[in-house]
Amino acid sequence: MSHSATKTKTFFGHPYPLSSLFLTEMWERFSFYGVRPLLILFMSAALLQGGMGLPIEQASAIVGIFAGGVYITSLPGGWLADNWLGQRRAVWYGSLIIALGHLSIALSAFVGNTFFFVGLLLIVLGTGLFKTCITVMVGTLYKKEDTRRDGGFSLFYMGINMGSFIAPLIIGPLHEKYGWHMGFGLGGLGMLVALFIFRFYAIPQMRRYDKEVGLDSTWNRPTTERKNVGKWVTLAMALLAGLVVLIANGTIPFNPTGDRQKLRVHYFHLRGTLLPVYVLLCGLNQQRAFTPAGLPDPAGCGGILLVCLRAEADFLQHLCA
Repeated sequence: MSHSATKTKTFFGHPYPLSSLFLTEMWERFSFYGVRPLLILFMSAALLQGGMGLPIEQASAIVGIFAGGVYITSLPGGWLADNWLGQRRAVWYGSLIIALGHLSIALSAFVGNTFFFVGLLLIVLGTGLFKTCITVMVGTLYKKEDTRRDGGFSLFYMGINMGSFIAPLIIGPLHEKYGWHMGFGLGGLGMLVALFIFRFYAIPQMRRYDKEVGLDSTWNRPTTERKNVGKWVTLAMALLAGLVVLIANGTIPFNPTGDRQKLRVHYFHLRGTLLPVYVLLCGLNQQRAFTPAGLPDPAGCGGILLVCLRAEADFLQHLCA
């Protein structure tokens, strides 16, 4: 993409759709980092303080599972985008699911704590679709030879930093003054802003820019369409919903803290169990459009290993501290 191709309108010298993607990501991160610090405080606070009254160890374990789940779901989320949804629909559906998660957390103040945990699950699932795919959409704004690509990603990541920086400054004081659910509500409001920007600004801008310069089709369509993916996803969601209900009503015992010594012993077993799953997903992914010629497959497996280790490290940091 030459600079002359976008003379008429740019965002700090970059393709103008980057502005709406920047704002979408900023407000999504505002919602995430506005709510995440409140989780352990809310769950461990006494009932008289409006909290859930859980032991600090149990609350910390749940937050660790939540944080690790956000990283783990990015891999199946990216696979679904490449092989079924496409990046645009993945970001849109992910945004909707995250917004429903925040709504569920807000409703837990009136209908019980089950909705709180359902909300956490929805945020994890939605982030798995959203987080990976919006970054891919940024990449599709640039041709392979465009030297502005690195600068564009740097600008995009500034949105992440801005959202995560301002969220505690705004939500922290307001939650202290007006209560827990004011903080959770503001996080949900941030996600609604991200949803609005993506739907009414980012998507129209991407379509218009696609007509002007021609974008890689992966921003709007899956790389390859596999049969019956929707049916399997529906079945998986039904099973997951059933599992959540059984755990919530106590039919299936759930002890997130467990035996710390056993967890340490089985740490490497856990890593060895999860890694082949991610390698399998990588092998099933047929997208090769952006793979540099001659790049060995082990490089991709190494990246998957790093993601796996990061998720488990985040989990164990909270669980075994």
